[in-house]
Amino acid sequence: MPNLLAELRRLRAGNTQAQEPAPPPPPFNAAQLRQAIAKDQSLSHAQKEETYTWLDDPVVLNELRSGSIGAALTLLIGKFLNMKPRNQLLLSIAGFGIGKIIYDYKNDPKNFSRWNKQLRMYEIEH
Repeated sequence: MPNLLAELRRLRAGNTQAQEPAPPPPPFNAAQLRQAIAKDQSLSHAQKEETYTWLDDPVVLNELRSGSIGAALTLLIGKFLNMKPRNQLLLSIAGFGIGKIIYDYKNDPKNFSRWNKQLRMYEIEH
């Protein structure tokens, strides 16, 4: 909104030369994430080291990314359907799990599910 007000003021003042839009902020990178973790006072040194090790693992990062994409997509679906915020949150949590299941299936499809004879239904394996 401030950019729109600044543009209206510029036009009202008679300045017809358009200003260049501000460049978008750079994406959040790994170095910034490490800095944020380092500044967190609630984590012990051992917890910070464990988090750094976890972030360096490409498999964990890909699983996290897949889960986040699933959560984002289901949140958009919830907003599109005008769900209540609580329902959107629950749908996003389910979407995170669905994203991870899809990632696991994509990387190892033979162990994705198995038939349970007692329940007479398929079960998703982890």
